[in-house]
Amino acid sequence: MLNKLATAVFWEALGRLLVRLLGVGTTVVVARILTPDDYGLVALATATWAIAESISDLGLGNYIIRHPDPTPDILNTAWSIGIIRSAVLAVLLFVLAESISEFLGDRRLNILFYMISLSILVGGGINIGFSQHARNLNFRPSFYLNTTKKVVGAVVTVSAAIIFKNYYALIAGILASSFVQVIGSYALHPYRPRWGLSRSREILKFSAWLTAAGIVTGVSTRLDAFILQKNIGLSAVGSFTMARDLVAIVTSEIGNSLTPVLMPALAGRQASKGGFRDAYLYGAAAIFYCIAPVSVGFSLLAEHIVFLLLGERWIHIGFYCSIIALLVGFQSLTSSAPTAMLALGDTKRLFWRSSVYSVVRPGFFLTGALLYGLDGALFGYCAAGVLLTIIEFVLLSRIIGPLLRPFSLLIWRVFPALILMTVAVLSTLSLLRDLISAVNIFSMVAILLVNCIVGAITFVGSVVLSWILAGRPEGVENKILSLLHSVNRREG
Repeated sequence: MLNKLATAVFWEALGRLLVRLLGVGTTVVVARILTPDDYGLVALATATWAIAESISDLGLGNYIIRHPDPTPDILNTAWSIGIIRSAVLAVLLFVLAESISEFLGDRRLNILFYMISLSILVGGGINIGFSQHARNLNFRPSFYLNTTKKVVGAVVTVSAAIIFKNYYALIAGILASSFVQVIGSYALHPYRPRWGLSRSREILKFSAWLTAAGIVTGVSTRLDAFILQKNIGLSAVGSFTMARDLVAIVTSEIGNSLTPVLMPALAGRQASKGGFRDAYLYGAAAIFYCIAPVSVGFSLLAEHIVFLLLGERWIHIGFYCSIIALLVGFQSLTSSAPTAMLALGDTKRLFWRSSVYSVVRPGFFLTGALLYGLDGALFGYCAAGVLLTIIEFVLLSRIIGPLLRPFSLLIWRVFPALILMTVAVLSTLSLLRDLISAVNIFSMVAILLVNCIVGAITFVGSVVLSWILAGRPEGVENKILSLLHSVNRREG
């Protein structure tokens, strides 16, 4: 099982890494061509799309993953429901496109909504059998599909940006990716779904609370763009969205590489509360070990990263990136909590967790925006994120048992390591600024490279030293060593 998990993590992490590298390259090119207003306009269109998607999301893939024996009837029903859902959603968005554009005060959104409608319609035809790969912890096909999809999307986006030099580029890339995803899902899995709704009641029963949770979460997390557009302006939408997306490219995808692997691993331990709890603790700790140092490091070097990747036009978002990166690091403490609830089938609690967030986040964000503009909105966003993390921890403790003490014993070594890493990076940064007076791409690359190496060595060295001094207790470090030994034995 350990070897299987290690292989799954490898392919998922490799896929995420390549996809995000392509994302960085695309963002670098597009950001130097498009303005914050262009990026803000697309953010409004995709936010509307995301809200519509969340309202109708039935969690069909997750249902297949956690089902003990997904028969052809179940797969066919899930695929058919997905087709119906996408068709209804695409038609509604197409019909309402002009009305939504008028409400948002920008008729340029019309064409974007038409293109998104087509993307939704195409995406509904994805092969439901492809979910079987994740259920069996086989993430190699996902690696092939996601990488191919991103390559095609990146090529189309960059080409369209160079040709049209406007917001059409981003939507064109999304549309191209949808076509590739559907075609690839059939090419990489032999199952061929057929029309059928015989198990619809069973699937919809599972999806009821999950759909409700998706609605409140999707709406609350995507209201940011509309709040900023109505109260500050389109440029603020573009700046905030770019900052959030840039941080996600570097930090969030690390956790996202582990979460898909954690879901089937937890689903296989539903029968044993103790086994489920231990699996969750180690999985959550591993995610925190990975995300925390990257988030803190990104926060310390945010202005340099923005200048290097996006250029002087976007330098003002460096502060926003720094704060959001710290929030992502803190939220990684419980980022796998929704996955645990889903693996247990506790979709009702997942709904109530989302309901609380749907009230708190927009309220904090709107209050901050009204009082202090974009800076206030940012701090409202962070305050809501901190509060949700605390709520998730308490809620999960009630479901699977006390977590504070065992989780603290697993992760405490991260905190002194982060402090030492911060001191080392800030000292190195100060020294390099004195030695390198010229501000250009080459000097920025040198500063970032040296600081990344110093930060990584300091953090890893501190964690390992703390673990040895503590007597090598059972923890994430042991799991990593076990994985390395298993890989060495397999290669030998």
